[in-house]
Parts: sequence; structure tokens; C-alpha cells
Amino acid sequence: LYLYSDMAIYGYFNNLGMKEKLVYMPKTLVASKYELSRYYELGVNVILANELSFDEIKDISDSYNISFEVFGYHQMFYSKRNLISLYKEYFNIDEELTRLNSHIAQFRQIISLEGAGKKLDFLMQEFNRETNTICSKSNDIEVTSYGLSLKNEIEKIREQVQNLE
Repeated sequence: LYLYSDMAIYGYFNNLGMKEKLVYMPKTLVASKYELSRYYELGVNVILANELSFDEIKDISDSYNISFEVFGYHQMFYSKRNLISLYKEYFNIDEELTRLNSHIAQFRQIISLEGAGKKLDFLMQEFNRETNTICSKSNDIEVTSYGLSLKNEIEKIREQVQNLE
């Protein structure tokens, strides 16, 4: 028997005419070497989770002298990994704010230079890029509102900068 949670596995075994060997059981999706050892002792074949790293897969393969196939799509809600940290990392806008502050400092230095129009126009593009990223990452309506206001101000400055060229 093969325990599975990924519908691509069902399709694969169904195409081979072997679906009777499948048991749908998402809670047995193996995401660690320790979990695999428990099933291995019981003589149960399992499917490894897609979110295992290559090093983890290699370690499992070497330790149990097994080979396996990797199948398609794995739904996030079956994951046994800590996805909250990835979510938090994705929506963190600290890097964008740091770059935006750097662009502001560069703007202040360049504004007084002769013939700075093209450099300032490029900086305006960078301001827009960072602000767009902040708005797209934000889950906070207030941050998004400030971002949209900032985009309006950037556009006003960009119109003035284009007059310098």
C-alpha cells in the first residue's frame, strides 16, 4: 500500500492501473527522516513531502537505501513546515523602506548638481518601484494608503524633474 495526499500521485497510479494500492491519508505525508523511520519499521510505504530540501531527501535516501519518485503539486495546507515565518518574511517591507531612505539621501545629494535631470528621473523610477512593492506587500490599509499618497507625490516631483532636463 502507498499512503498519499497529492492528487497527482492518484493520477499517476490510476494511469498505471494500480489505484487499488493507494490509501488517501494526508496526515501521513512524511516531512522528516524521523517520521519515515516509524513507517519504515511498520513496513508501510509512504510519500515524501514536496517541501523537503534536496539535502533532506538525500539523507533519507542514503539512510534507508531507497529510491523514490517526486510527484507534482503539494497543497500548502498539508505542509508540516512552519509556513508562518515564510509568510512574515514575504510581507516584511523593511528592505524596501531602507532602499527608499537611501534613494531619498541620494536625491538630496544630486538635486544641487548641474545637469542632474536624468539621474533624478532614474531615482524617481526607483522611488516608484519601491513604493509599488510596499503597496503590493502590505496587508495594512493604512500602509497602502500612505503608499498611494507617496506615489502621487513622486509623480509630482517627477514632472518637476523632467523640466530640469
